[in-house]
Amino acid sequence: MKERAEAEPTPTERQLIERCRQYEQQLQEQANQLAECKALIEAQREEIQRLKDTIALLKGQQGRPKIKPSRREKGKPGSTQEGGGTGSEQKRAGSAKRAQTAHLTIDQTEIIRPEPVPPGAVFKGYQDYVVQELEIQVHTTRYRCERWQTPAGE
Repeated sequence: MKERAEAEPTPTERQLIERCRQYEQQLQEQANQLAECKALIEAQREEIQRLKDTIALLKGQQGRPKIKPSRREKGKPGSTQEGGGTGSEQKRAGSAKRAQTAHLTIDQTEIIRPEPVPPGAVFKGYQDYVVQELEIQVHTTRYRCERWQTPAGE
């Protein structure tokens, strides 16, 4: 048996050794291909994001914001906790609500009166509700609900 360990490999052993070398070479080639694919996917991901930003700019939207890392360190004076802002609660620019029905042409106005108007109630104006229905042509109705205030303030 000791002579066998130092002797030449048998033909079957040589075939197994050759197959192992082939498998190692194939694994190395596949690892290289995988690395190339990963690099290609990352490059495509960056290109797709760049194209999305370009499309957004062409549509008049803003592209992806470039956010710089915070320079403040935690615990320093003047730093805010949990990104809450500066303390004064202000709305963002452009967040003000606009009337969604301001540009509509009103075709019909119906006044809705409450059934029992209590005696001595004061007329306070109208609260408008606009309903847009699509018939054969656009027909927009404004419902004006009368509002009254009783002498008791209700």
